[in-house]
Amino acid sequence: MNWFYTDELPKPPSGCLWDNMDDEEKLHQLQQYLELCWLAEFWFLEDVQDISYKVIVSCLDSARQLSIKIIKIASELSLWKLAEVAANYLAPFYRQLCHTGDLEALNEELVDMIRDASVRLSQEG
Repeated sequence: MNWFYTDELPKPPSGCLWDNMDDEEKLHQLQQYLELCWLAEFWFLEDVQDISYKVIVSCLDSARQLSIKIIKIASELSLWKLAEVAANYLAPFYRQLCHTGDLEALNEELVDMIRDASVRLSQEG
């Protein structure tokens, strides 16, 4: 609602505050942006969707361990652009994730998305 009146979205915690949150707290903070991103797509509010998307991606930069949870939520909300970004963050760790069983929480389509990103990464470099 704040955006409708001020044309601004609240900023998520950053710096030390963000760094000292556990993963559940970080995910809780990002949940509102994930939902807002989905609603903005539904309502064709491109500016809001773009801002929400950028907030989520910037938070993933500093909390890559959230990528598994974010890719799952993004797929549930059909936010495929965001799911692809999370897959790219997970790509360097694909083999490790397979061995640890972390990918078991994801459906086959998401695991394929991560595997494809991993293959692209290995071909690039």
